[in-house]
Amino acid sequence: MNLPLRLKCRAGNNAVERLVAMSKPSTYQPPYTITPDILNRVAAISEAIGRRWQSLILARWNPLFADIPVESLIFEHQTEYYLAIQESTHKAYRKYKRPFR
Repeated sequence: MNLPLRLKCRAGNNAVERLVAMSKPSTYQPPYTITPDILNRVAAISEAIGRRWQSLILARWNPLFADIPVESLIFEHQTEYYLAIQESTHKAYRKYKRPFR
């Protein structure tokens, strides 16, 4: 069975040619490389911002939390904190029987 060399689609051959051209190797090099060190820094900053937001949300919910160093407590007990979040996520998943997006 011989297949035609040119494929036809609704958008015309021009669209197929563009897709083929995009699939070829490129000489483009990004101006920076993402190293594990950079990823670790970004993750640490993200966690710190998350803890800060949680402190602010709790303080708005109940002013009592404004005087408690929630961010420091979360940082000190980080392992237990993430395990509790994971456990609550699993409980919610079992309750609603579908993943969260």
